[in-house]
Amino acid sequence: CKPDLKKEGPGSAACKLCSVQEDTHHIFFGCPLAKLMWGYVRSWLQTSWAPSTFADVRLLTSNLHGGSKRIF
Repeated sequence: CKPDLKKEGPGSAACKLCSVQEDTHHIFFGCPLAKLMWGYVRSWLQTSWAPSTFADVRLLTSNLHGGSKRIF
């Protein structure tokens, strides 16, 4: 059964993976799945960088030069 997003709305429930209240920060930085995905990004970019905010992501993307590390 699909959840009714109009009824619940995004971010109004607990994370299905770790039961923490979902918000934007949790979805992109706090959830174990997000951390796993950032691990793949680190590996791909060959860096130890670990973002914890959108400002961190913005800083990294503004500092990328050349085609080998272009992500957007």
